Amino acid sequence: MENNREFPDLLRLIDERSTAFRAAVASAPSLDVQVPTCPEWTLLDLVQHLGGGDRFWAAIVGPGPADAPPAEAAAARAAVAAPREREALVAWSAESTQLLLSALREAGPDHGCWTWWGRSQSPQDSGGVARHRVQETAVHTYDDQRLAAQARRLRLPRRRGPLLVRHGRRQWRTAHPSAHNRYGRGPGHGRRLCPGHGQ
Repeated sequence: MENNREFPDLLRLIDERSTAFRAAVASAPSLDVQVPTCPEWTLLDLVQHLGGGDRFWAAIVGPGPADAPPAEAAAARAAVAAPREREALVAWSAESTQLLLSALREAGPDHGCWTWWGRSQSPQDSGGVARHRVQETAVHTYDDQRLAAQARRLRLPRRRGPLLVRHGRRQWRTAHPSAHNRYGRGPGHGRRLCPGHGQ
């Protein structure tokens, strides 16, 4: 099954992008600075969103198939409160990533679970969750790096890893088939995801 072959790559990408995300947080001028690509959020909000999402999905993949998020996952989302001190915040983010990766490794690639995308071509299992979290983490790492680059007047490299792009296209087409049909081409399809685009 293709998911089995890709699963280790997905976990590696989550880990790599999360590490890059934290490096940008550590170098940002302030946790209260506005995120250019998510204008209603500060950097602290962005870190809490990504880390809270990691914790939310970590609590989802274990219990198995369900019609709604498990109570533990809903409680984890409601209780999210990231530290406001930078060093503690970065450590909290790292812990959030490890909670997600540990849950995914324990579940394996084909473990069924609840997903917000419901019945679609994208599987409702831990492999589908891993692919979704790769995209979520990559998008917000870009947000974070762009903020840091803007503060230092740097230009971000335009290279994109082919594996990441491939997963991104597949996630969009399979989890959002109607949106792909409507918005897949033309101006405006490039990027506008924040805030409130799902965990």
